[in-house]
Amino acid sequence: ELQRNAEQDTARLIEEELERQDLDIFGVSDVTDVGDGEPLFCNFAAEDWALLSLRYELHLLVHALKRDCEDDWRPGFPPEHLQFY
Repeated sequence: ELQRNAEQDTARLIEEELERQDLDIFGVSDVTDVGDGEPLFCNFAAEDWALLSLRYELHLLVHALKRDCEDDWRPGFPPEHLQFY
């Protein structure tokens, strides 16, 4: 009986983990609470934070360049010039 209960508990935990992994990250309305008060970024590794940081820096770069140029004919810069910036 104890072994069967332990197996059921293990199966339930595995199912819950699989449900969490199947989370649609683009459908989350609050990144600080995706369910049970757990933030979306709770399991981020160093690589995830580095990618997030890079994405934010590129976002700032594109918007700062657009604001600084204020040219209608130059709404941004071509991807080939990214290495320069």
